[in-house]
Amino acid sequence: MSSKKKCDQLKPVCSRCIRLRLPCTGAGVQRFKFKQVVIGEPQTTVESKHFQPRKGVIASGAIIRDPNSATTALANALIEKLQVRDPRYDLCWAYGGLLNELPRRLGTNAALDASVSAMVTIVSHLGDKPRSPEVFSAYGKALVSLKTCLHDPIAVQSSSTLCAIYLIWICQAWVSNDEDMVFTGHSSGIIKLLSRVSQRKSVDEFDHMVHMTIAAPVIFERLVDPTIQLNSWLLKLLIATETPVIPDDDDGEGIGDLPNQPRRSQVGLIFSSVLAIADFMRYDPTKIDEIAHLHRDMQRTCVKLREKMYETLDGSDEKTFLDLPKHPRMEVTVKRLHDFYQKIYGLFLSLEVMLNAILQAYHPEDATLQSRNFEICQEIVWLSYAAQGLKPLGAGMIPVCLTSAWAATSDFSSRVLLEKTWSECWAGVFNLGLKTCGRQSAEIYERLRRDIWNANARSTSPVTSLEIERATKEEVSPQD
Repeated sequence: MSSKKKCDQLKPVCSRCIRLRLPCTGAGVQRFKFKQVVIGEPQTTVESKHFQPRKGVIASGAIIRDPNSATTALANALIEKLQVRDPRYDLCWAYGGLLNELPRRLGTNAALDASVSAMVTIVSHLGDKPRSPEVFSAYGKALVSLKTCLHDPIAVQSSSTLCAIYLIWICQAWVSNDEDMVFTGHSSGIIKLLSRVSQRKSVDEFDHMVHMTIAAPVIFERLVDPTIQLNSWLLKLLIATETPVIPDDDDGEGIGDLPNQPRRSQVGLIFSSVLAIADFMRYDPTKIDEIAHLHRDMQRTCVKLREKMYETLDGSDEKTFLDLPKHPRMEVTVKRLHDFYQKIYGLFLSLEVMLNAILQAYHPEDATLQSRNFEICQEIVWLSYAAQGLKPLGAGMIPVCLTSAWAATSDFSSRVLLEKTWSECWAGVFNLGLKTCGRQSAEIYERLRRDIWNANARSTSPVTSLEIERATKEEVSPQD
């Protein structure tokens, strides 16, 4: 009989397990050996004489190190701030999309780096009372670095230096407790730099964005200092590229933007309207019709924006679109759209109250203008309380509205109401009081009223004397 034999194809066992008499569990399984690696300078290797890598090409075996420098840390800190979408601390919402272009340009201009560092530091300590020493230190370093760049013949012509001035301008409003510092802007220096920069004919998008962004605060400072004059090339650029924030359904004519140009509607236009208002603050009776035209357009703009603001009052997170004339559609939430219209509405209310005050200077007995001035002040007070949830950065338009209304109105009760609103809504954020902020603008309106009164007095007295003399001669001549 033949006997059965068992299969001897047993599971292979490694020699180590046989020697130690252990059950082998890893037989036939590939194992890996981990070697200790010391991080340091890579070892030099002998390159093949048949292969020479091109410049700029990294070999596949090379390890790219993560950059670790002050510039990288600053860029990361800025990006972290720019990614905030809460309207209370949204930097781009408050100061423009130019800030999104800054991280990639850090390390190229010392003044820009220092000003970005100052802005990031200040935003991180906005709620501190009193201000942190770190804030003043960063701001001081930015000023010193800017001064050094302004003495460099190459850096002074750079758009990055202009951008640094813009950021320092922003920081100044949050840091300074000095009235003179707040009202002494950098417009004169900026205008001189703009006249020298070689990038004014540049096709670079960043240069164009810097010029357009920095021109905005310069234009608004003209409302406090009408002697500031923009460069002609920048003025033409602003007028040519400006688009309304809301469409105008009326084809009526507005005021001319440049000499010898036909009139166009100013509905929804910010820059050209501010430029015109700054000119109207100087006594010139020949411009009364133009002032009335622009006042009408600002009223129509405010009506349209108020309607848009109330249409989005529910403030939901539902997606919708922001449609601006000559701009691509932008997807936003209904709440953010409401915040946008609220912000722009406040801006145009400020422009309307300025024009109202100018017209009242020429027509002090006009009851309609007086009534509308009171209504605007009431509306600005309502906006101030409605924007409480957007402080500090998202409600940056509120101090402008309150200051403009306080300076423009001569009604005592309206001023008291505006001062009370400032103390309740904004005094805890801003360093100065409403009277201090509005004093310089109020002096401009007082000067205009005084110039008009003096002009009327000069034109009235001589005419009255001549009429009396002529009437006397007419009465005497028949008797002769």
